[in-house]
Amino acid sequence: MLSSYAGLFVAGMAVYLMYRFGQNLMLWTLLGSAWAYEMVMLQIRINGHPADYGTTRLTSWTLCALLLTGFLAMLMLATIGPLARVRWRWLVVAGALTYPFYLVHQSIGVPLGEELTLHVAWLGVWGRLTVTVAAMLGLSWLIYRFVEKPFGRLLRRGLTRGLKAAEVARASR
Repeated sequence: MLSSYAGLFVAGMAVYLMYRFGQNLMLWTLLGSAWAYEMVMLQIRINGHPADYGTTRLTSWTLCALLLTGFLAMLMLATIGPLARVRWRWLVVAGALTYPFYLVHQSIGVPLGEELTLHVAWLGVWGRLTVTVAAMLGLSWLIYRFVEKPFGRLLRRGLTRGLKAAEVARASR
């Protein structure tokens, strides 16, 4: 199951490496391969997701492919493109929530969406999606505020101390 999402991880890493070290043919090939892999895996994933609950009509592969490609393009515009210079305050908050959101969106968000579909169908697709995304963003903020921030400081101090000790030991040789 997780291997079907490997292309998303690889694409994200390729874009990060382009951001960090500059673009080159190897990274563009890696990005293109990861995108192509995801286009293939997309059909497998959407086969299990009917377009309407209780029907056999499938979600549109074309729509999903366009959305996935659009999100990848936005990621690239924001990291190695012209949007990399944008410095809006809310983007800092959005960036802080990305990792906690990544941690909870599938393990908690998908089951929540399924339960809402079963028990609160009257909300409609967009209502259920809104409730699910809002809940995952709220949970992500709680994780950021009460786990990442306090423990991040402790980790940073400990790692800095360890690096300084290693540097002193290396200098004394």
